Amino acid sequence: QKRLGDFYSSCMNTSAVDAAGLKPLQPLRARIAAVKTREDLVALLVSLEPDGVLAPTRVASTSDVDDAGQIIAAVAPGGLSLPERDYYFRDDAASKAIRDAFGEYVANAMQLAGESPETSAATAKTVFAFESTLAQASLTLVARRDPYQTHHKMTLAQLKELAPAYDWDSAFRLLKVPTTGPIDVSQPNFMKTFNQQLESAPLDTWKTWLRWRVVNSR
Repeated sequence: QKRLGDFYSSCMNTSAVDAAGLKPLQPLRARIAAVKTREDLVALLVSLEPDGVLAPTRVASTSDVDDAGQIIAAVAPGGLSLPERDYYFRDDAASKAIRDAFGEYVANAMQLAGESPETSAATAKTVFAFESTLAQASLTLVARRDPYQTHHKMTLAQLKELAPAYDWDSAFRLLKVPTTGPIDVSQPNFMKTFNQQLESAPLDTWKTWLRWRVVNSR
């Protein structure tokens, strides 16, 4: 009971939260700033796996679609700040208004995190463009209702063929996930795009997007 009470009190201590400001984010922001190579980027993304919300993909667990009594490893896509892929592409007025509001939200949040108005506006554009690429490779809501499109059991070697630029061995080892059994990759096409972004998207784009993910998630 005391531990629960202490935890609740720490969350309700808004004066301490306000006084801390950006300080709790600085270690992670510094790690992002220190990325100088593709290898650095992959190592950082692997280290973020336990967080579960910062990187474009995550290693998790799921029930085996062929045997519900078994839990197996899974690799799921992520990385979208808007609820699902079609928010990035629909042409109706409401969707356009949501995208405009999202851009303003990103810019305002990044200004609160210390960016200038000009830099934060550029950040908002970079974030939307990067996430649009990920969204383009994501399944639609309709497709996600079809279990045959969202379950693809494969070996670790096959996963590495899909996305060889990522360090899957280190990710699975960090999370203590066994790799001898099947791995359920929910969206193989997304993994290919993730790999392409690892290989070709500018490091500055990745770092900008990751800074946004840190601010937004916290």
